[in-house]
Amino acid sequence: MVSEPLNLEEWEDLISKLINDALHDELDEKFRPNLRDIEEYIDAADFSGWLASIIIKRLKTRLKSACEFYLEWRNDPKLFINWYEDKKKVDELLKFLEHHFGDEWYDNYDNEPCVKEKIVSKYNEWLFKLAFKDVLGDKE
Repeated sequence: MVSEPLNLEEWEDLISKLINDALHDELDEKFRPNLRDIEEYIDAADFSGWLASIIIKRLKTRLKSACEFYLEWRNDPKLFINWYEDKKKVDELLKFLEHHFGDEWYDNYDNEPCVKEKIVSKYNEWLFKLAFKDVLGDKE
């Protein structure tokens, strides 16, 4: 798969087609008579396009929220540790940083600029995976 920027317009067309196909091809026989009744009042293509637009709108909202989460907390693991409300995630981060940088990472963060840069880089990687875990899956 080629890496490329997100294009939700393509997704909307794909989702609309999938919904339309599902309405016509994949519904169980017991639902088909009801579909014919519905088609008298609404066009299946219009319905699938409308439903796809709702799905894309909600997807955009969720993606925007994940992006804002990442941008809000990036570059400052101490801020995350001291202020983030989910203590389970804070504990995960602490274990992650201790695993990669040892128990002294906290002191080195303040006193060693080159170590701080490495810690921030590794933390941002961890944070990105947290923010987009449902998209990235379990690749660790």
